[in-house]
Amino acid sequence: MKCHLGTFPRIGGGKKGHPFARPTSYEFALYEVALSSESALAKVAANPDNCWVTEAEILSGWCNDGTRVSPIMMRIVMRLSNERA
Repeated sequence: MKCHLGTFPRIGGGKKGHPFARPTSYEFALYEVALSSESALAKVAANPDNCWVTEAEILSGWCNDGTRVSPIMMRIVMRLSNERA
């Protein structure tokens, strides 16, 4: 699924009218995948930059281990939920 998401960054104390605030546009594609073996899963899990998160964690803004989830991810999940409905 190809998606487009436009947002306004929180620059200058989060004020939309701040002179340095510029709209941001995200283009991304989502793919349903499955890892084909335990060794593939182990390889992905071994990289500390990878993290499996649930939809509930994304919507709460926090992973179970206390890591913050980007608010952009919340917008993406909410948009996808609306499109499924």
